Amino acid sequence: MTVHKVSTNAPQGRFFVAYYKSKSHKTFMTRKIEREMQAAIATRTNWRKANTSVEVDSEGFTSVRLHGNRIAEIEPNGDIILSSCGWDTVTTKSRLNAVLDVFLSGCGIFQKDFTWYVGDLSTPFFDGFRITR
Repeated sequence: MTVHKVSTNAPQGRFFVAYYKSKSHKTFMTRKIEREMQAAIATRTNWRKANTSVEVDSEGFTSVRLHGNRIAEIEPNGDIILSSCGWDTVTTKSRLNAVLDVFLSGCGIFQKDFTWYVGDLSTPFFDGFRITR
């Protein structure tokens, strides 16, 4: 069993740290475009295909974009900032899960009753969700 620490800055300026346990490796179905995106993230290479891109700047920040919207940023220290950019779609969630799968095996975003969660039902997702590594 693996315990992960997730710290987040809530939209109203509140800060909380959530711990969750993953009992097994959760496998996400990834599309070919997502596997290529994951390879670009892992190797810190600029990459673009169709509606998805990975950009690495000179300071070491890696941005993942979907339709031009930055849905994820990986900081040089390994922290990950996630956002749906207001587009709570299956494709956005799939891309975010592919990003998470590069760094945190078994951690993912899922939906229940139209609400997105990270890891488990006690951690709701919001734009600007930060995972401290």
